[in-house]
Amino acid sequence: MSNFFGESYDANLPPFLPRNHSNIPDIFSYPLPFGLQNSESVLKKALAVVSRTGFNATRRKQCLRCVVVGNGGILSKTSLGNTIDEHDVVFRLNDAPTAGYEEDVGSKTTLRMAYPESSFQNRDLYRDHWLYVVILFKPSDGEWLVDVASGKTVRSSLHFWKSVAKSLPKPADEFRIFNPLILREAATMIGFDISSGKMNKNVPTTGSLAISMATRLCDEVSVAGFGYREDKPLHYYDKSKASDMKKSWTHNIDKEKQWLQKLVVQGVIQDLTGGIVKT
Repeated sequence: MSNFFGESYDANLPPFLPRNHSNIPDIFSYPLPFGLQNSESVLKKALAVVSRTGFNATRRKQCLRCVVVGNGGILSKTSLGNTIDEHDVVFRLNDAPTAGYEEDVGSKTTLRMAYPESSFQNRDLYRDHWLYVVILFKPSDGEWLVDVASGKTVRSSLHFWKSVAKSLPKPADEFRIFNPLILREAATMIGFDISSGKMNKNVPTTGSLAISMATRLCDEVSVAGFGYREDKPLHYYDKSKASDMKKSWTHNIDKEKQWLQKLVVQGVIQDLTGGIVKT
């Protein structure tokens, strides 16, 4: 990543927001999701609850082989489940299920990246001991994290654009806060304009954020389930259309695809489903 992107990629950025985040240069230059401007008070509360900021797997092996499992319909009928589960670390995204799809997507989960509106609402799906990496897009996301990581019911005064889980059976030490500077960095590398500090079609998808984080935690990064094909559904677990992604007001899929293609061609990541360069 450093050889390819130069100073645009900072290998020293911590994947998870640390307690001493105030010392990170420029972290307060932009508001969420690109920085922490005007969000310091809620972050202090969240970090008081989510006290751990490390990743234990990095201390267990000298070389970590990791895979980021996307949610694309291209995963259907691939029988990649065992291959995915053989990796040391498995990243999963948002509320993509594994039950019933194990043959194609595997069952192992090490980290799952999501935000309140994209999280499981079924409490039973939180009982395995995977790390929940919360992406903060707005201050209310931080307040939600404070409540659920404290074992409380989410306050009714908090507002979201769709329904969210009201409580989670997950201990505080299994939560992490995604570093917003990695989101800003990924947006810049992809070529998005974030100068306004506001969200429009300049926010990387959760998958690209996971890849960027994985390059810091892992020695080898593979991906599966990336790349949209018109003859496949948008997700492996539903019948939504790939064309629906074009309607997103926060994601520019064409620019993001070009960035992912560069990563594959340069050998930064290995694409197990072959959908990035061919689509």
